[in-house]
Amino acid sequence: MTGDFKDYESLRNLHYRRLEAGTVLSNHIFSVDAANPRTLLTQVDDIEGTEIMTQDLGKGLEGIDRSELLRSAEARIIPDPGVPNIKRVELYKNYRPLIPAQYRDDLCPHPGDDVLNGIRKERNIKQRKRQKKKKEMEEENKRNG
Repeated sequence: MTGDFKDYESLRNLHYRRLEAGTVLSNHIFSVDAANPRTLLTQVDDIEGTEIMTQDLGKGLEGIDRSELLRSAEARIIPDPGVPNIKRVELYKNYRPLIPAQYRDDLCPHPGDDVLNGIRKERNIKQRKRQKKKKEMEEENKRNG
C-alpha cells in the first residue's frame, strides 16, 4: 500500500492558477474546450443564451508543450502517516476481541510492549496531574469557603 498515494496537487499548482474566489457555486456548469485547455468556461445554468464566463487558469507557460511537461513531471509519493500509538493500543485492547480470530492480526495487531508501556505511562502522568489539580482546587475551596 505504501506509495499508492501521490501528490498531484503540487503538479497542478505548477501549471494552473487557483479558481477566483466566488466563481464556484453548486449550480454552475463548468467545461473546458480541448483546443484551449487552460481556459475554464462557467455558466450559471443550462438555459440557452446564459452568459458564459471565462477564466484563464494557465501560469505563464505559453509556448511550452503542456502535454510533454505533464508526461515528464513526477508526482512525489505522499508518506503513509500510520496509526497513532494511542489508537493502536485502543484497537488492540478494545476492538480485538470483537474481530474474528483469522483477521485479528491484520486489523488489530499487538502494538508492542514498548508502545503499551509508553501509553500506560502517559495515562498515569495525566491521571496524577488531574488528581493534583483536583486536590489543589479542593484545598482552595476550603480556604475560601
